[in-house]
Amino acid sequence: MVTVTNYGNVTVLTTKGELTNDTVNDFVEQRDAALAQGRCNLVADCNALTSIDSAGLEALCNTRRACDHIRGALKICSLDETGRKIFEITRLDRKFEIFEDLDSAVRSFVC
Repeated sequence: MVTVTNYGNVTVLTTKGELTNDTVNDFVEQRDAALAQGRCNLVADCNALTSIDSAGLEALCNTRRACDHIRGALKICSLDETGRKIFEITRLDRKFEIFEDLDSAVRSFVC
C-alpha cells in the first residue's frame, strides 16, 4: 500500500510492506498521479518498507528519470540496514540522494 502526503511542493510516497513485482503497480499509479499534477519533487519514504525486489528498484529508477525529465528529483529516505545494502550492492546509492529520515529529505528541497 502506498500513501501520498504533500509537504508544500514536495510529495512523499510512503510504501507500507513490499515494493515488489506483486505490489509495484500501486506505487506506479500514485507516482503517475503526482507527476500528472505537476508534482515533480518526490520522496520515497521507506520507513515501513519490508522488502524490495528488482521490479521495485526499477520503479524507483523510472521515477527518478521521470522527475529528472521535468526538472524535479526523487530522493529516498528511511532505508533500513538491508535496504541500504541493496542500494550499495546495486550501486543505486550513487544514483539517488538517500536521507536518514523523512524530515531531512523534505527539507533538502528547500533552497
